[in-house]
Amino acid sequence: MTAFAQSTLGRLRALAGARPLLCPCVRIVLERADGAVLLHERADFSGMWGLPGGHIELGESAEQAARRETSEETGLTVHALHPFGHASNPAVETVTLPNGDVCHYQAMLFHCREFEGALRGDPLEAPVLRWVSLDGELPPMMPHVRATLEAFRRYRRNGGFQLI
Repeated sequence: MTAFAQSTLGRLRALAGARPLLCPCVRIVLERADGAVLLHERADFSGMWGLPGGHIELGESAEQAARRETSEETGLTVHALHPFGHASNPAVETVTLPNGDVCHYQAMLFHCREFEGALRGDPLEAPVLRWVSLDGELPPMMPHVRATLEAFRRYRRNGGFQLI
């Protein structure tokens, strides 16, 4: 049995099939001292880039999921996590995955400047990692990731919690 099949979402998918599900998840904006943020090339959507993150498992808090997902996808251990927003807009947060499953994400958005470890991508989820400046040209990304980074820019300017 695969790790996905054993996950909370995998068990729900076995019952619900591909129909739309509300999917609680986290996204983490890791920011270096120079302002660059960490993106990864997505293994499931060819040519698209994303942020570290993923689904919250049953019995896990959003903070625990953010720590676990960051470690799994980047090899980094995060320290202080700061929630900066929540994303739920169905216009951008409803995603059809390559296998046909439909998720309406309910994403807690975290910011982290304090992390350590050796950067390494997960070949099954995030094979290539890259630090990018938000002031430069960004690689191709899905609308919900782009909306998260736009919310993060607003958060950096005004410090207010972002509801997107």
